[in-house]
Amino acid sequence: MNKTQSRKPIWTLPWLAEGIAVSGALIFSIQLWIYAHTQLSILDEGAYLLKGYLFVTREYWPFQDYGPWTNHMPLSFLIPGWVQALFGPGLRTGRYFAVGLGIVMLLGVWIIARRMGGRWWAAAAVWLFAFSVPIIKIYSIWASQGLIACMLVWVLVLCLGRDRPLWQLLLGTGLAGLILLTRLNMAPVLPILLAYIFWENGKKIGLWNLAVGALVIIVGHAFFWPGILKLWTKWLPAGLTPYLDAWRSPVGATPNWNPDVDLHGRLKSFLQGLRYHFFALVGTLFTWLRWPQKNKWYSEWRFRASVFLSVLFGVLFALHLWASLGKDYCVFCFRAYLSFFIILGLLLVITSFSSWRPVVKSARRWFSVLAMTALSLGMAYSASLVWGNMLITNRFVRKLLTLQVPRVDGFSLLPGNIPLWGLLSNKFGWAEEEIFYTTTVLLRRLTPALLVLLFGGLLFFFAVKRIRLIQKIPSDSARSLSTNTILIYIALGTLLSFGIG
Repeated sequence: MNKTQSRKPIWTLPWLAEGIAVSGALIFSIQLWIYAHTQLSILDEGAYLLKGYLFVTREYWPFQDYGPWTNHMPLSFLIPGWVQALFGPGLRTGRYFAVGLGIVMLLGVWIIARRMGGRWWAAAAVWLFAFSVPIIKIYSIWASQGLIACMLVWVLVLCLGRDRPLWQLLLGTGLAGLILLTRLNMAPVLPILLAYIFWENGKKIGLWNLAVGALVIIVGHAFFWPGILKLWTKWLPAGLTPYLDAWRSPVGATPNWNPDVDLHGRLKSFLQGLRYHFFALVGTLFTWLRWPQKNKWYSEWRFRASVFLSVLFGVLFALHLWASLGKDYCVFCFRAYLSFFIILGLLLVITSFSSWRPVVKSARRWFSVLAMTALSLGMAYSASLVWGNMLITNRFVRKLLTLQVPRVDGFSLLPGNIPLWGLLSNKFGWAEEEIFYTTTVLLRRLTPALLVLLFGGLLFFFAVKRIRLIQKIPSDSARSLSTNTILIYIALGTLLSFGIG
């Protein structure tokens, strides 16, 4: 055997993927540390820390009359309260705890991604988080998103996959119960997890986990009974739960915060969520479009895990879409809400990719083309303000408006020249500053819009050409070309989302 034949591909070198993952983890951790020290505090962060400390020191108790408003499940306040009781109260303690949670979460991401997709997928998952600055910013302050994301990742580490030890399943189920006692919006995690455990591990193990999950929920509710029922009234319809009427807000009560956001604002919020979480959201969409027949899956346990991730991600996505865009309380919280569970979309792609349907029927192909075009246009539109500010500077507008143009009177040319802004001022009676301001705003909106339309047309043309090419070439080549096209699209979209975040 010669040297050429014995030479192994570079990606098979021992510990190379792990070394790349470690470097990504260092970059992620450094950014966490920097943003923890540089970001301004927000109202929710201070409320979590202060209420938690007051509850733990027994100055007040959750759901106490005339006490601090317990607007979330008790553990979302008590956990930071206990940490402050140990290390001292204050913002610094909360930020350092958030940094620690982020690092522990990333370790869990690497473990579960490696189990579901292999060492290189695990390294890619770490680097996706390392590049996701908006997510890092959310996880570097004390907010329940980072806490829940860490808890959810470790639920998956303990429970997702084949032949999980019973003690890990029980621990994971108990942790899922604690997730519910931390944030009520994550309530679907426990029942969907239990359904998956029954399906993957059988009835006997499922019953054990059902008992543990029920015990955690019952004990948690009993400890804070009956005040904890106030939180359920916001989620359960009044017609179906009349026994909760005693804990509901009075009918017709004026909400403390109820802004009126129009349809354009809601669309902008949705597109921001798409831009900040592009890989997970678009990857999930194409996973569903490429969903294979059951007998075509690489393994049975991957099929069950993918179904579980799909159902849980779909339910949580719909729930948080309704809670943000469907209501008026916090329309622009959509991108932050996705941070609770975005890991599910990433893991769905990793788990199912090896079984993706290589070639799909014509209807799915054309839907994929339309989806690519629409998603690209939407992401570009959501970033249009950023691009407009970058492309159209105040200096550029001032130079443009001071260009010398011929003087005109009606349709007749007059001797001499005049600045463009002066021509507009004489014609329409506008003040100089008004002309500069209006022109700047107009150019910053129109220029990105024209670029978006051009980009969308080119993308649609390219996608149609690829479909026609796939239809003409042999099936094996078509499979590779079709899948590679999707991967290139997702990769480019992800890189662009990092650049315009």
